[in-house]
Amino acid sequence: MSLVIAKPRVEIKITLRDGKQVTGMSWEITPLEIAKGISKQFAEKMVVAKVNSEQWDLNRPLEADCRLEFLGVDDPEGQAVFWHSSAHILGEACERHYGCLLEHGPPTDDGFFYDMRMANKWVPLLLLLDNPRWPLAYGFNLRHLFFFFFLGVRPSLTGTSP
Repeated sequence: MSLVIAKPRVEIKITLRDGKQVTGMSWEITPLEIAKGISKQFAEKMVVAKVNSEQWDLNRPLEADCRLEFLGVDDPEGQAVFWHSSAHILGEACERHYGCLLEHGPPTDDGFFYDMRMANKWVPLLLLLDNPRWPLAYGFNLRHLFFFFFLGVRPSLTGTSP
């Protein structure tokens, strides 16, 4: 943080996807602030920004003149970022709540999953966002961690009866 504070502030021009230009101060203005300037609802639906074609966290300050795009979960690249982040949140929650050891769990084309080990027993946990059999309630606002999920393991996956 101290490195950012020490950076010189200059006015920069930010060009949006539609060609509109906005100005801001380097090392201060963030993509999230620009998205909120478009509308609060728009900002809440965004997952990640792209600055000069590079993925950029919504809270990371812009450094210089740039082209800025916003990606939500309706965009394939935004969806991949959302699922990747969701997999990390799921893994952290399972480690903390269940004390499990994470084994394998990448995002996939259809969602994300984690295999975990608990007391020398495998517990595959599969969550697919497009599959209504696995209830998953989430907010797109990952930067505030408004992500809620309900874990359920079907007997066919664990080999045990209900």
